[in-house]
Amino acid sequence: LTEGASIGVTLEDIYGIFATGAVEADAVRFQAAEALTVEFAEGKLSIPNLTPPVLPEDHADHCICGGLGAVGDHTCGEEAPVWEVWDGTWDSGKYYCLTEDFQLQSTILIEEGKTLNLCLNGYDIIGAENVTRIFNVYGVLNLCDHADETGNYTGDVISNYDAAGGNTQTGRVFYVQNKANAAFNLFGGNLKSNSKTNKGAVGGSAKTFNMYGGTITGGEALISGGSLQIDGGTTTIYGGSISGGKALEGDNIYV
Repeated sequence: LTEGASIGVTLEDIYGIFATGAVEADAVRFQAAEALTVEFAEGKLSIPNLTPPVLPEDHADHCICGGLGAVGDHTCGEEAPVWEVWDGTWDSGKYYCLTEDFQLQSTILIEEGKTLNLCLNGYDIIGAENVTRIFNVYGVLNLCDHADETGNYTGDVISNYDAAGGNTQTGRVFYVQNKANAAFNLFGGNLKSNSKTNKGAVGGSAKTFNMYGGTITGGEALISGGSLQIDGGTTTIYGGSISGGKALEGDNIYV
């Protein structure tokens, strides 16, 4: 618009904040829904309608570490992020938590340049037998859970892929790709594999795998690294446990 021009907008059944001095921290609490059309004298401009996200009732906001605090190269920021309820869909950079067990019917793809922050919140992500990988990571995945008073996690990510004599390479809980900024940061939760694969339950040619907490258990590999197998990149284990794997080379860890 030119200087001195004005615009009129009619709002009907639309949620949003309309004020001066808005900051990004406020804006990220809203997400796009149906579109509102604003008409100009010459042409039209479509503006996203804004609806408030669903906020969990049983989940307090916390750092992405899930309460671990300072561990390894991780420290918590001054303000905890706002968490939204996970329904299987997500926007890069936002923070999501489970409020019930999630039955997964297809692989969750994290594209290059995108970040998924996910808290299990004591619930499970359970892969169907036809799901070859729970997460396929080209970008960044940050995963956490809340430990109970004994220090144990109750949130699980479980791979049940049944190769049935077919592709055993892809039956993994996580697969981190060989991309410049691909990374998986495990802060909490239990990663479990009931699958038989060529290589580890958690694996790939990752640029970065950091384990700050949580557990990796199970996984039977026909070649190497039953529980954890990483080709290249940087693997750093600050905490947590890895156990129960079976392989020709490196039952639990092969890096």
